[in-house]
Parts: sequence; C-alpha cells; structure tokens
Amino acid sequence: MSFHTIRVIKQFPSKKNGKIMFTKKKNKKNKKNITIKIEKKTKKNNQIFAPNDRINKYSYQDFSAFNISLDEMNNNHYIGLIIVNSISVNKLHKLKWDNIERIYLNITRILLYNNDKFPTINIPNNEYQPGFKFKKFIKKYIKSSWLISKKYIQGIKLLGNYGNLHIYTIIMDTPHFIHSKKFLKASGRNYSWRNIFDQYNIDKKEVNQDYMDQDKIYQKIVINRNTSLVKYNFKLKPYLDNTPDEYLINYLLDYEYILHQLSSFSFK
Repeated sequence: MSFHTIRVIKQFPSKKNGKIMFTKKKNKKNKKNITIKIEKKTKKNNQIFAPNDRINKYSYQDFSAFNISLDEMNNNHYIGLIIVNSISVNKLHKLKWDNIERIYLNITRILLYNNDKFPTINIPNNEYQPGFKFKKFIKKYIKSSWLISKKYIQGIKLLGNYGNLHIYTIIMDTPHFIHSKKFLKASGRNYSWRNIFDQYNIDKKEVNQDYMDQDKIYQKIVINRNTSLVKYNFKLKPYLDNTPDEYLINYLLDYEYILHQLSSFSFK
C-alpha cells in the first residue's frame, strides 16, 4: 500500500468546469546506490566456468611411476590380469551418433573380485626365466584354470610393472563368457563385472555415423576427462592369495592408467 500527501486548493473552479482540483505532492526520497556484482560466465562442454578458472590438461605423466625399491622385492613374480570388455551405449542399442550437442556414454567392464580387486597369478619359480613368455603363459592359464576359450580374447598388452608384479590388460570380445558353466565351475564364480560409464563428445564430421572405433572413443574420453560431468575415479588392488611380498598389499592401480592404455589399444 502507498501513501501520498494531498494539498487542497482554496479557490474552487468555476461552475463551467464543475471540477474540484487537487495536486499530488510526491515525497522526495534519497536515492541509494546499489552495487551488483556480475560474474561473467562462459559455457564450455556443457559446464559453466568463471573466466579466470584454469583447466589443467590431463596428462598421463602426472601419475606416479610403476617402480619399487629392489630391497623390498624377492624372487617371486606375479601377473596381474586386467580383464576388460567395452562397448559404447550407442552400439549396444544400435543408435547413430546424430547430434554434436549430446553427451555420449561408453561402458567399460572390468572383471574383479569384490568389485575392487583384479586377479593375480603366481608364476612358479621354476618356470620364470629371462625371456619368459608372459602372453603365452596367460593364455594357457586362462584356458586351463578358468576354462575360457582363447577365441574370446581380442588382445593382450602389458600395462606396466610394479616390482615383480607384471600387469597385463586382456581385451575380451564378449562379457557373456562369465555365465558359462565351465567358467563358473572353475574360479570364475568368485569374479563379476564392474561396469564403469565414461562420457565423451563427437566432432561435426562424426555426426550421423553408424560406427565408431573403441580406441577412438577412449581417446575422446581421455582428452575431455577434466571437463566431464560423468567421471569415475577409483583404484584397484591386486587379489593376493597368501603372498609374502608386503609391498604388493598396499599397491593401488589408478583406473586412469587403464583408460590411457585402452585409448591406444587396437580393437578388432
């Protein structure tokens, strides 16, 4: 509700007008200066950043190196198995990459024990020698111990060495082998897939494509990881069975190591 001051004029108008005149006196108010802080924002990759924000480029070299003091090791050697199957959500549901503004998702499945431990093989001391054939040993172990056919393996690649732990990534062309009776009858019942969703975007030239290579998708994931709305950060531990090497107990493998390797992996 507003109030006004009204002053009545003493002299009434003539009968010709037939009106009584009033004037409105407005209250004078002091004007106050109002300061509004305006922050300019720019839109980039579906996120809002203040203009002074700096985004550090994601770098593989930022990770700690795979090394360990020789004094902490003994003569035992192990193989860590990072068993992976991956597929884009578009390929899974037979969708086109039809819009440059959309956020696309990729699924990386890693076979783990208790959702955070990767399987580890103990290499018998009498078998390990200079020039040891790791990939051949892995294929033989998977077939004999886990009853997994070699036909499911797309490729095997060294991820890195941590002391005497030799970590290899194994790409499987299907996730369904874990449901086979042979696999479940062997050691497979102790393991399950952990599904990780990663975000990526496409370029103009890729609009309306029906297919995109997985290594290319992983390259996009790595490049845009700092600005991703969907970003999983976690570390994996080796699944050890009464190992005497204490330095391995505290070892943690960063998921981003795996992403980097997958970005350079040749998928069939």
